[in-house]
Amino acid sequence: MHPAEHRGLRELYVTARQLRDHWRALAGRLAAAAAEQAALLRDGSDVARALLGELESVTAARGLHGRPAAQGFGARLASVHSTLLDTSLEINQALRFAALDVVHVVTLLDYLAALARV
Repeated sequence: MHPAEHRGLRELYVTARQLRDHWRALAGRLAAAAAEQAALLRDGSDVARALLGELESVTAARGLHGRPAAQGFGARLASVHSTLLDTSLEINQALRFAALDVVHVVTLLDYLAALARV
């Protein structure tokens, strides 16, 4: 495995776990005030959970594991984001910041796809 691919996959573990946990926590906070957005956040969290499951099966065969370090770091990032940032923002601001989680994951997936083609 090329070192860039190794780093990218480890980063994908971190960002997918961060997205999963952050979105689930934010959905819990928004449940009463913004039910539709909370449902979308829960759905996105479920997709990130599925991505992590698929990633584990692919990378384990190559000797790369996301636990405990990479996913643990992602969980810590989500916790800090949820407790420090989201609580100080209004709902629309928190949702815009949460959208950045997906941008990071999608950009990383595009990068990994380009690496795989090379």
